[in-house]
Amino acid sequence: MYRLFLFQLYNIEQNLKGKIVTMMMDGWSNLHAEPIICISVVDIAEGNVYLIDTIDTTEHRHTANYLLNLAITAIKTCQKFDCSVRSFVTDNASNMTKMRNQLLECEELNLSDIITYGCSAHILNLLAKDIDMPHLKEEIKKIIKYFLNTHFH
Repeated sequence: MYRLFLFQLYNIEQNLKGKIVTMMMDGWSNLHAEPIICISVVDIAEGNVYLIDTIDTTEHRHTANYLLNLAITAIKTCQKFDCSVRSFVTDNASNMTKMRNQLLECEELNLSDIITYGCSAHILNLLAKDIDMPHLKEEIKKIIKYFLNTHFH
């Protein structure tokens, strides 16, 4: 198993070398109801997705500062792979939004040209839950499905 991990890490490093990527961060609970955060990147040119890190956050509150530290660590990992993070997407929870704003101001990483944004499908899903008009709700669901199925293209 250890060799497999090193082989996979080597492949990720080789596949990301010199690439421009979009980084994604999301949190949820695993099958054991333990809170985790996963960080992945998408190679923009080829559309390949790579899992950068999975973090057990049982001992930590998901504050903006904590999430910022996770993001900085993940971006530094990508920089070690000689790839460039040019955009960063999360859900639209207030802690993630605040973290994205703090990331823009982070001088440590020299990311003056990074684009940060919230997930469009997530925004539309929240909107659909607030609307109580059945015919309109169905149209919004179609739009949500479109974004969910085509956001990597």
